[in-house]
Order: sequence, then C-alpha cells, then structure tokens
Amino acid sequence: MATGSATSDRENTATGTVTVAIKNLANETVGEASLPEEIFGVPFRRHLVWEVIKGIRARSHRGTHKVKVRSEVSGSGKKPFKHARRSTGTAERSTAPRRTPTT
Repeated sequence: MATGSATSDRENTATGTVTVAIKNLANETVGEASLPEEIFGVPFRRHLVWEVIKGIRARSHRGTHKVKVRSEVSGSGKKPFKHARRSTGTAERSTAPRRTPTT
C-alpha cells in the first residue's frame, strides 16, 4: 500500500516538475512521482493546512441548532425606566418578573 510522502524533493527546472518519493507504510521507497512545480513546488505552510482542515471539518457539522428569535424571547431582565418617578409621571410600579429571557 503506497502513500504519497514528499520527503525527498528534487526539482527538475528544465521540465517544471518536482520529483517526490512514494513510500509505503514501512517507510520504504516504492517509487517516484513527477508533480507540477507551480502547484507542488512551494514551501510547506503548516498554518494553511490547518485552515483547510478546519474548513473541511466545519462543513461536516449539521448546523441544526436553534436560536430564539425576538418573538420567542419571554421578558427581559432590564429595568423599564432608570428613574420611575421622574420619567413616567407616576410612582414606581412592578414590572414583569425578572428572569432569563430564554426560558
């Protein structure tokens, strides 16, 4: 069983290819492959590989979570007025029970 492992890069600038060794699971060289230099002739960047893997894993998530919209939220914990006696013209009055709005 052969896996593509680019351990020995030898560039062939005349044809614009990069030759890499193909190794098996026992790390024995079982062949060589010529790859186009414009695609595979760049240095390895670990962060870019991480970004691609993160994107692939994010696409595999189902995304079936539910967030309550404004009409589904019941009450809020905020005071309706900062100074009840001054702004409303009436004395302090009770408001809706203070609880988390997502319950």
